[in-house]
Amino acid sequence: KDIEFEFPMSCAMGLVWRWTQNLYSTLDLGFTQWSEFSYKAAGETRINPMSGKPHSEDPLDDTWSTRTGLEYLVNTEARVIPVRGGLGWEERPSIDGTDDYFTFSLGSGFPVGGAAREVFIDVVYAFTYANDVRGFVPLQTDLNTDVTEHQAYVSLLKHF
Repeated sequence: KDIEFEFPMSCAMGLVWRWTQNLYSTLDLGFTQWSEFSYKAAGETRINPMSGKPHSEDPLDDTWSTRTGLEYLVNTEARVIPVRGGLGWEERPSIDGTDDYFTFSLGSGFPVGGAAREVFIDVVYAFTYANDVRGFVPLQTDLNTDVTEHQAYVSLLKHF
């Protein structure tokens, strides 16, 4: 059979504000239309992929997210070093509603390769947590799931 998936539309917008020559802040807001997420086999009704129920009876809830951050540029004689921090909140779809996730991040970077600063190494740590989440787990009254994520990212940027 042919199976057709309909994925959610997602959009976000953000702002950057430059407070001083060295201090920036950001704010962004996002929306994901999970209520459209479904699949349909040829000749059958649309299904909610998380619950397995007909989509018309059990659509997912739409979700929102927001993030904010600060970046300060530390000027030394040899180079400029950014120091960043951020906070975020996002809803994720769940069988019986949405789950709230919170993120805290710290990062910095430094140029390498001499005065031209053509290569930049960036390092970020992010901590995400959520309490009593459901996600894809079927409804169970005695289930209590907490999420704790530690992530580290290292990027190598080449400026042309």
